[in-house]
Amino acid sequence: MDSSDKNDLIVGEGVRLVGEVHAPGLLRLHGTIEGDVRGDDVRVGPGGRIEGSLDGRNVDLEGHVSERIVAKTLALRSSASVSGSVEYETLEIEAGAQIEGTLNKAEPRETTHADGSLAYLTAVQDRSEEVTSGEQDG
Repeated sequence: MDSSDKNDLIVGEGVRLVGEVHAPGLLRLHGTIEGDVRGDDVRVGPGGRIEGSLDGRNVDLEGHVSERIVAKTLALRSSASVSGSVEYETLEIEAGAQIEGTLNKAEPRETTHADGSLAYLTAVQDRSEEVTSGEQDG
């Protein structure tokens, strides 16, 4: 195993994890996590699901997140669906992505959680946009 891969986590198709997940490296999700997820780089494949909140620095979503997303950089691909609030610093939305909830542009600011891991966004600006239409154009 390459030393750059030592903190990576791959959750394969058909795998279901229950509980809180902290991934300091790359998290590739093709299965289901029932619980909150925190990671540096999170890639959720088309069949991937997070039944909880997601807090990450770089998030690339093709699957589904059922609660809150907090990300410094967020890419919602055409197959992505989100049900809940989305807080981001940089956002890319492809045509076909579905969002049911609020979008909040956050000011860049890094702090740490009690366990020492980074919390990437903490200051959300007052302006927000309510999204309930489903499809968004990129």
